[in-house]
Amino acid sequence: MKLLDILPTRGPRAFGKFLESLHDFPWIREKLSEAENQENLGIPEEWIPSIPEHILNSTPTDKQLNKIASRLGPEWERLAVDLGLSQANIYRCKEDHLNNNHSQIMAAFVLWKQQSGRKATFQCLLEALKAAEVDLSVLDHIV
Repeated sequence: MKLLDILPTRGPRAFGKFLESLHDFPWIREKLSEAENQENLGIPEEWIPSIPEHILNSTPTDKQLNKIASRLGPEWERLAVDLGLSQANIYRCKEDHLNNNHSQIMAAFVLWKQQSGRKATFQCLLEALKAAEVDLSVLDHIV
């Protein structure tokens, strides 16, 4: 049950990928597929959190980015690219913080803020999250 609670935070395709991984357990896959169809467990891709305009135009604090980083997984690299970081920047973040995914993500966020300056806003982050197909629920309780 805990896994099913976590899946929606891993992006819009996570549940489908999870179902694909259950090829040895077709009865479980069928029951979960039925439940999804009946209850619409997934968050629609067009869902956008209602964020006030003044917050959309503000720069996320390190504390807010830290909370977002704690909710991201391997999709952070796609997000970093959509935020404008180069592959070299991403590689440096990964190498500077080996074996610590959270620190890698935070390094990428810090680099994004440094490179973008005042353009590093929640609006920019929201657009990058959508482009990287990251579940927008990572913004819940942050703004």
